[in-house]
Amino acid sequence: MQYCDDIISAIERFGATQEDFMQDRHYQHACSMALQTIGEVAKSFSNEFITTHTEVPWRLIKGMRNFFAHTYHSSIDMNAVWGMIHEDIPPLRTYCADLLKANNCEIIRIKPIPKK
Repeated sequence: MQYCDDIISAIERFGATQEDFMQDRHYQHACSMALQTIGEVAKSFSNEFITTHTEVPWRLIKGMRNFFAHTYHSSIDMNAVWGMIHEDIPPLRTYCADLLKANNCEIIRIKPIPKK
């Protein structure tokens, strides 16, 4: 969930428009790295967890890690990344938050250090 929050923080920091995203490589890298890390974290989930929580496309999420790790930045379709961070990440974050709440876990959001 933290990496979903990192994407939300990047949107808050760099801008909410697709134009902002398309023109800022730092914004693109921040979101791409968070997506890659989400995939890496998903790879650590047990088969039992994945088969129990079929509402989320874990296999696709795990594949996302390999895509970002082994593709040159210039080959990545940033329009697709924009779609992921706005269409896929919010429901994933909600799902994870609900799962944590259902298991009596406290949810905190780690705020990034503000710009100087």
